[in-house]
Amino acid sequence: MQSWISVILLGLMIAISPVQASAADYPGIIRIAELDIDPQHLDEYLALLTEEAEASVRLEPGVIAIFPMVQEQNPTAVRILEIYASQQAYESHLQTGHFLKYKKATLHMVKALRLIDMQAIDARTMSILFSKMATPPPMLMCPAHGDQENAQPSGHPAFPAPTASQWVLRCPAYIARNDCIPSIPCRVSSVCRPEMCRAAR
Repeated sequence: MQSWISVILLGLMIAISPVQASAADYPGIIRIAELDIDPQHLDEYLALLTEEAEASVRLEPGVIAIFPMVQEQNPTAVRILEIYASQQAYESHLQTGHFLKYKKATLHMVKALRLIDMQAIDARTMSILFSKMATPPPMLMCPAHGDQENAQPSGHPAFPAPTASQWVLRCPAYIARNDCIPSIPCRVSSVCRPEMCRAAR
């Protein structure tokens, strides 16, 4: 029995070791900041935070990401994903003019602040984060309604070029001619459902 337990434990160690190795591959800092903001100052705070985050990523090579978010059902609950290349990069960030300006201006707006240090499960994927958003996909004009308003993304894995039948379902020009509700936008995520149409296709 003990030999079988030893074999099982050895197998678990082998299975877990790649995850541990990849987690240790990233030498920098990964953190989630949890903030509770005074509702009276929410709009002002978000404007200052947006300005600071943009300046940090643009001006500081060691700031990999400062990505602010708010909870959908509770917008005063702000969460910020912070990624720094090293401890030195983080300490340097704390001394920059844009961070000190943000910190001073928002001190009375923040009701609570919690900094949660995180560890990457697979640091190898970090280099492709948000890479799909780096370049907007090219636009393909609707054949029946060739203006920019009804342009359709194409040439991108997430937004393949639509077929002719899909254009019929998605373009307001076609929708209007086929007695469908004319306000449906020409978008990948919006289609004209059969129950919304009086004319059969």
